[in-house]
Amino acid sequence: MKEYIKIKNEQHLVKDPNSKAILNTNVEGLAAYKKRKQTYAKIEKIDQLEDKVKSIESKIDEVLTTLKKVL
Repeated sequence: MKEYIKIKNEQHLVKDPNSKAILNTNVEGLAAYKKRKQTYAKIEKIDQLEDKVKSIESKIDEVLTTLKKVL
């Protein structure tokens, strides 16, 4: 495993001595972020489905109105 350099006053940050990249080692924080992102994606999908249902309801109302006029 690579040896990383701890960054002073930062609990979850380390520096890769080869690439000089700063890395976040907070695995729990990453898991929480992914879960939040997944939840927001589900909410967005629900909103899209609700919009589709409203559109379909509107079209059905138009068809019923037209049928009533024809009859």
